Amino acid sequence: MQLQELTGMISEENKREFYISRIVNIVSSNNDQLESETIYAIAKSIYEISLKYNFNPLLICALIKVESNFIIDSVSDSYAFGLCQVRRFIARELAENIGIKWDGAEKTLFDPQKNIKIGMHYLALLYDDFGDMKLALTAYNHGPFKVQELISQQSDIPNGYTEKVLNYYAQYRGFDIEQVEEDIKVKSKEKN
Repeated sequence: MQLQELTGMISEENKREFYISRIVNIVSSNNDQLESETIYAIAKSIYEISLKYNFNPLLICALIKVESNFIIDSVSDSYAFGLCQVRRFIARELAENIGIKWDGAEKTLFDPQKNIKIGMHYLALLYDDFGDMKLALTAYNHGPFKVQELISQQSDIPNGYTEKVLNYYAQYRGFDIEQVEEDIKVKSKEKN
């Protein structure tokens, strides 16, 4: 209760500055090749887009850490691009759905702001579909059809990727993993 009261006293501007400063530290500690203006722009994008989709910005930092280690021009073996490692075959449709002009995978997905917008839009769609953040994160990594197939077959859902993301999220929040998992469960219950 006291935490909720204190949280209510924190102005939106102070909250914004706290998160952006925290994200700047996370990004710069993972990628010392970026200029400070780029780091700040990435931090600002993560914060603003997280708010739009009602995600904790530090969860998004954890996802990006696992996906690309904050390397803007990262390309995976499966041709996923940029910070959020969005695969080009779905990125074009996602970009068009949110009003981002598609200029090809490299040009569009190596733009940090566009990549974060597309990646977070995709995660939000998965969260809407599955109603559970752990399943949404697993679907982000393995694909929604694979996760849906595993669910329908009542098979075990792979959780290595999700555990990595949640471990970084716990580290960034200063929580232990049980607190983060409880936080995720509460948000999933609120959604349903």
